[in-house]
Amino acid sequence: MTWIRSLTTSIVLVAFFCFMLPRQVYAYLDPGSVSYMLQLLLASLVGALFATKIVWTKIKIFFKNLRTDQKQSGNKHDDEK
Repeated sequence: MTWIRSLTTSIVLVAFFCFMLPRQVYAYLDPGSVSYMLQLLLASLVGALFATKIVWTKIKIFFKNLRTDQKQSGNKHDDEK
């Protein structure tokens, strides 16, 4: 198990030093790639908002059902008296 930890540490260190050593790179971002990145960002944002809406709706339904169950069980106890 320790060899996995040392291997992981080694890989992380090598990756860290590779990214930290500056190299001159000639790169070009054309408008199509910038547009694609913008689409990815917006799609991720909309997806996260939709997922949040679904989860929030489920939470609201859960508490609404919990409250109606408590009211119904309270009415049963009132009827028994």
